[in-house]
Amino acid sequence: MFRKVQIAVIGGGDSAMEEALFLTRYGSKVYIIHRRDELRASKIMQKRALDNPKIKVLYSHSTLEAYGNEMGRLAGLKVQDLKSNDIKDLQVNGLFFAIGHEPASKFLKGQMLMATFLRPLVRPKQASMAYMLLGMYRTKSFGRPSLQLEQVVWRL
Repeated sequence: MFRKVQIAVIGGGDSAMEEALFLTRYGSKVYIIHRRDELRASKIMQKRALDNPKIKVLYSHSTLEAYGNEMGRLAGLKVQDLKSNDIKDLQVNGLFFAIGHEPASKFLKGQMLMATFLRPLVRPKQASMAYMLLGMYRTKSFGRPSLQLEQVVWRL
C-alpha cells in the first residue's frame, strides 16, 4: 500500500523516529513533521533517523490540513512553518501519527465505551480489529507484549 510513495509521520519522540525508520522500508521518502525546533527523541533514535537519506525532518511545522484526490485517497498535506508562517503543500500518500502513548480520545467519551486512560474498550476475545462507530475502527498492535499500543482509525 505504501510502496514507493512519500509518507508523513507527525511527532518528534522515539515513537515517531521508530515509525519513520520502519516506513523507509516501503516509502520513497518519509517526512517527520514536528512542531518544535528540536526533537524529543533519545539521541540514538535521532541519530538513526537523521542519518537515513530517506528521512527529512520538518522542524517547527504544524499540519493544517490533509486533503484527498478524486478517488478519496490521501494526496497531500498543508503544513505551516511556525517561524515564518509560510504554508506549503506536501505531496504525501500516507500519514501516521506518532505523538505519544497518551491517547487523544477525549472526544470519543459518550460515543463509545472507554476503558481506563480513555482507551477504547474492546473485550479480550474480540478480533484484533473491532468495528466501533460508522467508519471508525480500533486496532491493536501485536508488537512487543510489554508495549501494546492501540490506534483508532477512520476510513474516509
